[in-house]
Amino acid sequence: MPLTKDTSETKTILITGGSGFIGQALTKEALARGYKVHWMSRDVTSPVPDGVKVFGWNVNNKSMDHDAWVGVTHVVHLAGANIGERSWSRIWKDAVMKSRIRSNSVLSGYATSYANHNLESVVLASGVGFYGTAGKDHIWTETEGPGTGFQAEVCIKWETAIALSFENLGARTVTLRTGVVLNPKGGALAKMIPPVKLGIGSLGNGKQWVSWISLRDHVNLILFALENPEMSGTYNAVAPNPVTNAALTKVIAKSYKAFTLLPMVPAFLIRLFVGEMSELVLGSIRCSADKVLATGFKFGLPTLTKIDTDM
Repeated sequence: MPLTKDTSETKTILITGGSGFIGQALTKEALARGYKVHWMSRDVTSPVPDGVKVFGWNVNNKSMDHDAWVGVTHVVHLAGANIGERSWSRIWKDAVMKSRIRSNSVLSGYATSYANHNLESVVLASGVGFYGTAGKDHIWTETEGPGTGFQAEVCIKWETAIALSFENLGARTVTLRTGVVLNPKGGALAKMIPPVKLGIGSLGNGKQWVSWISLRDHVNLILFALENPEMSGTYNAVAPNPVTNAALTKVIAKSYKAFTLLPMVPAFLIRLFVGEMSELVLGSIRCSADKVLATGFKFGLPTLTKIDTDM
């Protein structure tokens, strides 16, 4: 998808979480479009893609290499512990929360000291978990308040802490409340494919809504938000047509020529095995994409007819 502005003058994107599932895809596309890319990393000796400059930071001791800010015109903040990486023990929930709050504090603090007047825009990655998971058939828009639960708590604190910091710097700030990013290389889909291949059906009653977006559309939307001066504030980063868990399972099965022979997995079994974290798969979040569509952004995959694997 072409950008909305002339990018003949080289610009630099500072990405936190660049080595992650979304960060790597974003980096590849940004480099292909002629951007310079800086990564913040806890380990500067780790391999990075050609063309990427890597700089060190440590969110625990609140330090980062201030040279990372040289020439930076855009920031994409993706860093933070994966909320679904392990069971939601008190210790893990605390680690997830601290990873986001501390990374916010470090990034905004150093931006205040070292970001220059060339800083144009900032994109922050939040999630549709902001709305909670008890919405059933309700369609959530960006004007509505937060829900309850751990996902909502994390999103609320993340959005509040970082957005205000960059707005105070005068940079245009866009917060993307991202749905389930569908690509077999990572994220939730990578965990869903193996059970479906084994013939396991939907989770719970299958009626819960999944607000999703393809990886390619998500990357394109991030870059669109960076370059579109009319975008500011909060947007649901979701495709226009959410699906039920049952429908998603059918698309996965069709894409991988699998047959879901086994019955749906009862909700009580899921809660028994994963506890509170079951809200990630049993919760229903049906979000509107109208605000994104109003910007002129065009989705490559607005309706889930296949699993997009070309990125």
